[in-house]
Amino acid sequence: MSLYGVNSMIRRITLPLLALSLCATAAYGKTLVVAGKLSGEVTVTQQVTFGIDQRQSELTYRFPLPAHVAVPGLSQRLTDQRLKFHPEPARIAKETDNYGNVYNVVTWRQLEKEAGVTIVFSTAIDAVLDPLGADAPFPLRNLPDETRRYLEPTKLVQSEDREIVAKALQLSAGATSESAAVDAILNFVADHIRYETPPGSYDALFGLSTRTGNCQNFAHLACALLRACGIPARAAVGLTLKDKWKIPLDDRGSSLVQGMGEGLHAWIEVFYPGLGWLPHDPQQTKRFTSTRHIKYAHGPDCTGLGANWRGAPVLPRYDSVVSSTFSKDLIVLSLRGSAAQPRGYITSNQLMAAPIEPRREDPAPVPVALPKPVPKPAVAEPKPIAPAPKPVAPAPKPVAPEPKPVLAMPKPVAPEPKPVLAAPKPVAPAPKPVAPKPVAPEPKPVASLPKPVAPEPKPVASLPKPVAPAPKPVVPVPKPVLVVPPPPGGSEQPPKKAVPAPPVIPEGDGTIVLGNLRLPRITNFYIGSDGQGEAALERETAEYVTSSDVYAQAFTLERPLRLEKVSLAMKKFGGDGTVYLDIVADDSGKPGLLKGVRSQPVYLENVKRQPGYAWLDFHLPSDAEPCAPGKYWVVLRRSGEAIMNWYYTPGKPYGGPDDTRSTARGWQWEDILTYDFVFKVEGRLVR
Repeated sequence: MSLYGVNSMIRRITLPLLALSLCATAAYGKTLVVAGKLSGEVTVTQQVTFGIDQRQSELTYRFPLPAHVAVPGLSQRLTDQRLKFHPEPARIAKETDNYGNVYNVVTWRQLEKEAGVTIVFSTAIDAVLDPLGADAPFPLRNLPDETRRYLEPTKLVQSEDREIVAKALQLSAGATSESAAVDAILNFVADHIRYETPPGSYDALFGLSTRTGNCQNFAHLACALLRACGIPARAAVGLTLKDKWKIPLDDRGSSLVQGMGEGLHAWIEVFYPGLGWLPHDPQQTKRFTSTRHIKYAHGPDCTGLGANWRGAPVLPRYDSVVSSTFSKDLIVLSLRGSAAQPRGYITSNQLMAAPIEPRREDPAPVPVALPKPVPKPAVAEPKPIAPAPKPVAPAPKPVAPEPKPVLAMPKPVAPEPKPVLAAPKPVAPAPKPVAPKPVAPEPKPVASLPKPVAPEPKPVASLPKPVAPAPKPVVPVPKPVLVVPPPPGGSEQPPKKAVPAPPVIPEGDGTIVLGNLRLPRITNFYIGSDGQGEAALERETAEYVTSSDVYAQAFTLERPLRLEKVSLAMKKFGGDGTVYLDIVADDSGKPGLLKGVRSQPVYLENVKRQPGYAWLDFHLPSDAEPCAPGKYWVVLRRSGEAIMNWYYTPGKPYGGPDDTRSTARGWQWEDILTYDFVFKVEGRLVR
């Protein structure tokens, strides 16, 4: 009997219950406060090609290399660079812009065929997450003159807009320190914008009004709100790498997995008196960036900070391919506490209660919007901000040192410790995974699900003794006091629960469609017009899901539904065999082991290769029992040597913070992922 025939016989699957306790982690998002170190040395190769359709009288290409960074907690230095041009250019030069960024400028003349450059560089990055003393009083005063240009509005950072000013003052109303104001604003931005690329516009107001955007909208809205509060903030542009990094959640192998995808990216830098410009990524981290972020340049907004080019008489076609390899990748982190916001996970280092400098007792001015009009990006320094009338406000509540919060995390089923090391999974597929030849999953009408890539354990009478975990590294700081700023308003609020997906209205025949439905368009990696081009701050956010790990995405049904089809946003790179889905009920926040239903298999030979991502449909048995209201998981499985990516949306636009998981052990689901896969569930209401 064929594999298809065997699977068509499956109706309902009941699995033996393992005598193990599966405890879920927290059901809401938070800031995870960590200590330790990330240290990496990485070599990046970028192949840039310009396609010539007609003779070019002149082509000029301007591009940055990694910047030098040295601020408390973060250092970055360029250790090697090699440039190879084809053909040899007429001119090679360096230039420094108004903000101190250094660019290489290459000019070709009289081109009749394609031109390009191979850029190879090595960089060393160290993020040392020691506690920082950053308790500058808020509002800020007596700022250095060189920071004031980063208080002014731009076309993309509309910090004088009335709506942005009102929102900034609302968010910072209860803050008495700069760090509290920054945290309140970044928590809002992280929760407010749903990642979508390419957006209709890249400015702050677009992100605020539509609640959508890409990394530039996150950065520009954060900068606008901070500047409206009188906090200097600037945009940073660089490269993010595909390799993941993990934050241990307990001593038994559970982790939060952080990843951004490989490509150009934008984040921000915030000025702290006594510390300087500290990086924040509104999509991932506060007060530091990881060894997966390579900074190129900074400025008032993202305009012109990346690579750009000019061509005459027409703009040539642009293509760029990036790859990276770590020669050193040390990650030693320990969890020190948490705060209840934002809704999705974000990572921060510790803050000390001690002020950097003696705090004045006289009242400070209320943060006000800066003077109009919107300036052009110019070298001239803006005029100093005139102080506003002193506010009449209630005295801030004293901040009492509180004990270090302890994050309640699940005890995983298997107590084997997991090394706290980077576990990269390539977005662009690596060499084919080693897997057995396609084997037909031959379940019987009442049978267990076929064993996943990592074999499931058999029921046992008792579990082996846990292996004692290695001691966690302790940052040598004498009794730090963790400061977790309260939300605006001055009092701690209960944790936010996951925002449910918008209700789905059934069609006339009772069909329901739900899920994270934003199928990505084919992304252009450059923007060009009027003879000028600029590399787009875009990257492919997709997971290589047919490797050794198994991946799952949760969804919730509010009404009984007879499932008919589940579709995933996927792209085939090669291989053979099949892919198929298990739809299983939730068990304490993880895919359950009790019962579920299996889809019919999809054969790789029947999946077309195409440039972008498309819906891959998995059909379910027509006479499977309806699913009752509740939480379910889509688990992707494979046989053979399938090589496929599953597209995801960064952040948590659809599910709860813990609703995307993976496992290397087949059943434990020890890793929490910081994104939602793009998927679609279709079925009919049971009347």
